[in-house]
Amino acid sequence: MSGTIGGRVTLHVDLADIEYISWVASNPDVKFLAKTEPGKPAATRHPAFIGRAKATADGSLVIISLTKEDQGQYTANVQRFKLGQCLQKFNLRVFGVSSSESCAEWINVSGVEGGEATLPLDLTGFTSITWVTFNDLVHFAVTEPGKPVVIQDDRYKGRLNVTTNGSLIISGLTREDQGTYGSYTLAPTSLQCAQLYNFTVLGKLLQFSRCYV
Repeated sequence: MSGTIGGRVTLHVDLADIEYISWVASNPDVKFLAKTEPGKPAATRHPAFIGRAKATADGSLVIISLTKEDQGQYTANVQRFKLGQCLQKFNLRVFGVSSSESCAEWINVSGVEGGEATLPLDLTGFTSITWVTFNDLVHFAVTEPGKPVVIQDDRYKGRLNVTTNGSLIISGLTREDQGTYGSYTLAPTSLQCAQLYNFTVLGKLLQFSRCYV
């Protein structure tokens, strides 16, 4: 699970029969940060999250105005009316792109192993786009209007194409392609914005524990 500095993220618990949820952070300076109940506002228990911890209608936790210090592991201790207690864990990464620099909200993209997927952009008037994978912080491609893709990482050789509006097509998908991607767009005004993507290749195992009904 990922977010950007200044943005927001939802730690979603998809369960019925929830009485309340106690939220715990791995950060030793925070520990118990909030309690949520379906249909009620979040009860914030740590000063660092006052005004930043919100509850959804089902009791999931929303953290707004993200900071780099929010990065880490979070645990939802779920107390259910009939089925007792269970735990759900979340690994949160916070990237250093402020929401004011973002082209738009995070985009979720998925593809099937061996197939192709498009990282969409809807742009006109751009001069160049630099593509980054945050899995290993590699600039793997650069695209410019009317020109072929310049591939800067051999892992993507022969697998990238670009559309007229700047979207990037990745073909021959593998499980190793899954992760967080970013596109940094440069316009003639020299203003730059970043578009971030959560990219899933179907068939890869989830990396967090889940509660079970």
